[in-house]
Amino acid sequence: MRNLFQKAVIRIKSMRQDDRGIAALEFAMIVPILVVMLLGTVELGQALTIDRRIIQAASSSADLVAQAEQIDDTGLETIMSLMDTIMDPYDTSPLQIDIISVVADADGNTTVGWSYSKGGGEPYAPGSNYSMSGDLANLISPLTSVIIAEVKYNFVPSVSYFFPNGFNLSETFYLRPRKSMQVTKI
Repeated sequence: MRNLFQKAVIRIKSMRQDDRGIAALEFAMIVPILVVMLLGTVELGQALTIDRRIIQAASSSADLVAQAEQIDDTGLETIMSLMDTIMDPYDTSPLQIDIISVVADADGNTTVGWSYSKGGGEPYAPGSNYSMSGDLANLISPLTSVIIAEVKYNFVPSVSYFFPNGFNLSETFYLRPRKSMQVTKI
């Protein structure tokens, strides 16, 4: 029995000096951290790409509407289908776009002339107040209008451990009509 105990002590002492498995142990400890960092980098890259496309969708939709003197639902639906193309290959079901024509009266009070919503949003009621305060108030002068594109997207990462409900990306873009004082909806 004593011989067995001495052999065990000798074996433990030799293991303490043997460092052949240390690299494998360190690698096994670091791999989960590296995998989380890799997945986080991929998800962050996707979120940034989608955010850039949301900015592009907001500016493009406002620009296309601002170029018209008159627009109807068919024209707006065509513009919205183009926004789906901008978002391709990403999922467009969480995409919500609101186009609003804000009109200023002779006193400079701003109200909604018309609005159009794609993606489940509720359009603004015509004639309702729309606050253009601060620097935005400089965009519109009495008896003119401005086209506003509000784009929202709920990004849910494919590995949604930290963000199970995702997070909202949004962009608002303002443009004055180009060919008339106001884009009218027919």
